[in-house]
Amino acid sequence: MKNQIELGDITADVVLKDIKNIHLSVYPPSGNVRISAPLHMNI
Repeated sequence: MKNQIELGDITADVVLKDIKNIHLSVYPPSGNVRISAPLHMNI
């Protein structure tokens, strides 16, 4: 499942996966932000 959330002027893609912890990734040079979160988390 993939969602997007806005944090101020930053848009982050949220991907729910079968994992235990939250992972925040920033991809240069564009600065794309991705958050990988456990399936059981509420967004």
